[in-house]
Amino acid sequence: MVLDNGLNVREQPNAESSRIAGVDYDQQVTVLEESPDKEWQKIWIKSGYTERVN
Repeated sequence: MVLDNGLNVREQPNAESSRIAGVDYDQQVTVLEESPDKEWQKIWIKSGYTERVN
């Protein structure tokens, strides 16, 4: 599923991975790191909307 005006946030860095969220068009994010092949980027999300699991 692709958002009409934004990006999918995936559980893992591959297109077959489950969509867990979305980023709106023009929404600012902080990139934490890139995959070695530069095909994927890890982003920050606002705390309080997540739950830490051990």
